[in-house]
Amino acid sequence: MATRYAVETVFKLIDEFTAPLAKLSAQGKGVGDFLKNDLAKAEQTLNAVPGKMLEVGKTALKMGAGAVTAGLGVATKQYIDFDNAITAAGAKFKDLDVTSADYQSHLAELGTKAREVAAVTQFNAVDTAGALDKMAMAGLGAGQSMALLSGTADLATTTGLDLTSAVDMATDALGAFNLMKDEFGQPLDEAGVAASLQRVSDVVAKTTNMANTDMNMWFEAVKKGAPAFTVLGGNIEDFSAMVGVLANSGLKGSEAGTAIRNMMLNISAPISDRACGALERLGISAFDAAGNMRPILEI
Repeated sequence: MATRYAVETVFKLIDEFTAPLAKLSAQGKGVGDFLKNDLAKAEQTLNAVPGKMLEVGKTALKMGAGAVTAGLGVATKQYIDFDNAITAAGAKFKDLDVTSADYQSHLAELGTKAREVAAVTQFNAVDTAGALDKMAMAGLGAGQSMALLSGTADLATTTGLDLTSAVDMATDALGAFNLMKDEFGQPLDEAGVAASLQRVSDVVAKTTNMANTDMNMWFEAVKKGAPAFTVLGGNIEDFSAMVGVLANSGLKGSEAGTAIRNMMLNISAPISDRACGALERLGISAFDAAGNMRPILEI
C-alpha cells in the first residue's frame, strides 16, 4: 500500500506542477504527458509483480523526483521567456513611461491580459506576450493593443495563421483602411479599436468564404491596393468585394491589389481625362456635381 500511495502521489504532483505550466507553453503539457507515460509503465509493473512493489516504488519516486527537476527547468525557461516578452513590449509602447511610478502596474496589466487570452485560446502566454510586443512595434498604444489581442488571436485561429502573422495582417489592414481613427482623425479608444478589428475579421471571413481567395491573397491585395483606395474615399467592404470578383476571374493577391490601385488612380487623377472621357461616352460619371469621386461600386 505504501508503494502504491507513493506512485499516486507522484501522479498528483505532476498534475499540480504541469497544470500552470501548460498555460504558458505547449511544452508544459508535453512534460506532463511524458512523465505520466513513464510512471504508468512503473505502475503496471507494480501490479504485475507484487514481490517487487518496494523496488518499483522506489524507482517511481526517483523517476518522479528527477522528472520534476527536469520539468522545473522547462517551467523556469517559459516564465523567463514570458517575462522577457512582456518587458520588451512594455518598453516599446510609446504611451508608457518606464521611469514613471506606475509603470510596473501597467506592465502587470499587460501580463494579466496576455495570460487571460492564452487561457482561452490555442496560444500560450509567451505567444500572446510576443503579440503585444509586435503591436507595440507597429505603433499601437498599450490600451489599444490589449483591446486587439483577443480579436487577433481569434483571427489567427479562424484563418490558421500563427499569432505573429495575424498581428501583422490585422495592424496593417487597420492602418491601410484608416480604421484606427474616428471621423475627426482622432485615435479610437479601446472599444473602437476592438470593433474595427471585428469589422476586418468579418469582411475577410465573408470574402474568403464567397470568393476563390484566402487570407494571404487578400492581404497581398490590401498591401498593394488599399492605401490608394482608401485615400480616394473607398472602404474595406467595397475593396474586398472587388478583390472577390477579381479572384473569381483569376486575378488574385498582389495582382488584384495593383489592378484596383491603378484603376482608382486612372479614374481620379487629372491626367486621366481619357479614362473619364471613355466613361462619359458610356453614360457613366466618375464624379458628382460637387466634383467628388463617386463610390467605386456605383461607377
